[in-house]
Amino acid sequence: MKINRKAFITSVGALATLALTLALAAPALATHYWYINGVSCDAATNTITITGYNYSTTSSTGADVYVGGNYLTFVNGPYGQVGGNTFSYTNPAFVAWATVTAYNPSTGTGATTICAGDDRINPVDAAGPVALFCDGDTLNAWDINAGTGEGVLAFSFSAWPSAAPAVNTKLAEKGRTSLWQLTSGEFQVNSFPGEGKSYAFVFNGCPYDGGGYNANIDPNE
Repeated sequence: MKINRKAFITSVGALATLALTLALAAPALATHYWYINGVSCDAATNTITITGYNYSTTSSTGADVYVGGNYLTFVNGPYGQVGGNTFSYTNPAFVAWATVTAYNPSTGTGATTICAGDDRINPVDAAGPVALFCDGDTLNAWDINAGTGEGVLAFSFSAWPSAAPAVNTKLAEKGRTSLWQLTSGEFQVNSFPGEGKSYAFVFNGCPYDGGGYNANIDPNE
């Protein structure tokens, strides 16, 4: 059997070109189905935690990390785990009040946070409109001025109800910030800094158990 030498060489060349193309594309495709939806920072341990959702068993998770708008490094996460994924990374650059961004260019998703330099219970939102502190069983809610970063005490609260209400119930309010107890038994702080923006933080009261999270829930619903 005769082999068409020209066709054979062309075929081998095409396969080599395809292999090179796939190799070059691999880094971009590796995180093609990974969508970042959050990043938090603990300045005390110089650690960030990245969260998101992975839609494919052939997709990795990871993020380009920026500090103060400057590229720092690429951080690898779990590979092929479909569903919610969370992973952490420690670096001396994650100091108090540093602005940290985690970004996945493959999906165009990312998140930004500021490394809180104090013991607020909502450190993920260091640039948010309210800073929340638990002093034993007392909640101190401080309204934060977006322009100056200075805080003014909105209210303190310590009379935590033991039973969940039949309807969402307001427990305290001053100015733009309020505290509610939800029918789930959880507590929610709302703040409305203006320009149509709203902020909500849900937790289990004080003393703080570490179980708080951000939420876009209207307690009036």
